[in-house]
Amino acid sequence: MHKFILFAGIAICFGELVLARTVTLVFTTRNNGVLRDCGCALECQGGLPERMTLFKALRKVQAQSIFLDSGGFFSTMGRQRNDEIVIRAYESLKYDAIAISEQEFIDGWEFFEAKLLRSKCALVSANLIEKATGKLLVQPFRIVEAGDVRIGITAITSESIFRYMPAAKYDRLEILPWLDALQKTLENIGSRADIRVLLAQVTRQELMTVAEEVEGIDVIVQGYQAYVPETGFERLHDTIVISAGVDGQQVGRLDLHLDRTKRLVDFNIEYICINNTILDDESIDSLTAAYFEEFNMLSNQGGQRSTGLPIFGVTYCRQCHVLEFDKWQNSKHAQAFLPIQQSRKSNRDCIACHTTGWKGAAITPDSGIPDELTAVQCEACHQFDVTKINPAVEAHPDSVGESVCIKCHTHTNSPQFEFHDYWKRIAH
Repeated sequence: MHKFILFAGIAICFGELVLARTVTLVFTTRNNGVLRDCGCALECQGGLPERMTLFKALRKVQAQSIFLDSGGFFSTMGRQRNDEIVIRAYESLKYDAIAISEQEFIDGWEFFEAKLLRSKCALVSANLIEKATGKLLVQPFRIVEAGDVRIGITAITSESIFRYMPAAKYDRLEILPWLDALQKTLENIGSRADIRVLLAQVTRQELMTVAEEVEGIDVIVQGYQAYVPETGFERLHDTIVISAGVDGQQVGRLDLHLDRTKRLVDFNIEYICINNTILDDESIDSLTAAYFEEFNMLSNQGGQRSTGLPIFGVTYCRQCHVLEFDKWQNSKHAQAFLPIQQSRKSNRDCIACHTTGWKGAAITPDSGIPDELTAVQCEACHQFDVTKINPAVEAHPDSVGESVCIKCHTHTNSPQFEFHDYWKRIAH
């Protein structure tokens, strides 16, 4: 007499077939730059500190777990400082594979290249290449082992999902036809993988094309239109299609049950709600808390320059200009206030060129001065009304030329000054 058990609509006869092993895929989709829980009334509130706690617990329960993110983890508003924190958190989360969506270009190519491509994130893409070199941006696939089971993971990104992204943001990117690239990559994976997973940044119609025309894919994690199906999954032909929604509100867990030949014979799926019932991981909580403390300080109106406009300081500008901040931080402009601090006293003429908009009296080492005014910060040269800049659009502060520099780099104060030579030291 045979015993039967039903999982996800598949009957398995234990008299003839024995489930030999289980591999778990833990997946997230479309984080949208969310760092901490929304603080709202939603049942699932999201938050990277809680996600880290959950990941650690899942790794203890099921050591043979594979962690995947289908892309769309940057913010939708182009806040570089926010996205820099996301990258650091994703590095700590230690995903086994991460796809690239159009959203990862919201901060511009320079940020994408300097911060994301050079990070420790396990990025994969079968069809994104750099125009200048003609080479793939990242490796086309990864083979990850879970015990004696090998999982081949690749990712594709469709050009059609870039329709709302300004072309200037990704002008150095070439997007190869995803169908050809995917088929070629699967051929390269070949017998090296027992299970094949696709992280997909494609439209719904393109997803159907994948299922109909591409063979050999066991699981697709859909990351573009990332709604959670009512049943928790879809079956498109022989492929399992899953998604975990948006804003990091849920984490999906897919258990793949294999027989002795490592053939997928069954699966089950659950979605874990991320909310305040999960404790915050201290490391990620500290990382995000420091960012929000910095962000909240930006409400300080700072000093007043001669135009009467408020001065917010470099911390404000850093939110959208991380690369420029990095350049400034390593320049002499960032250290300009040190001579003032080290001197016994300084007159107002000296202070004016070693601070940003300071209008107070002469100071001594014991005098206080707001941090947003110390050193030669952004607003010392870029004369723009920061209160009128919408972070969702491209900002164009007044251009800086030699006429701005020579206000402080006079022949008396800076006898070696030559504009083109000095500009190279701070160009950004």
